[in-house]
Amino acid sequence: TCKFLRMDAEKAPFFIDKLKIRTLPALLVFHDGKAIDRLTGFEGLYTNGDPDKWHTGRLQEWLALTGAIKYTPPTEEIQAEIRRLGLRPTGSVWSGTT
Repeated sequence: TCKFLRMDAEKAPFFIDKLKIRTLPALLVFHDGKAIDRLTGFEGLYTNGDPDKWHTGRLQEWLALTGAIKYTPPTEEIQAEIRRLGLRPTGSVWSGTT
């Protein structure tokens, strides 16, 4: 089970200090009460050199790598069928026609 918590950094200085958060946004993944991974800013999510432009599919992949969520990428056969239907890949997520 994965749960998400959004916290206002200005209203939670104790947690910000305790978790050693220095850059926002920050995403921490906990397992059994211990932080096992963290994403600072949009580090590793953007591909074109612009940290303001990234696809949520990259976040999905990162969360899956940490074990926070289960994600199985579509097989080549499924990808071919999706393309046949006129959908296009954007990151790791498939969206409507162009």
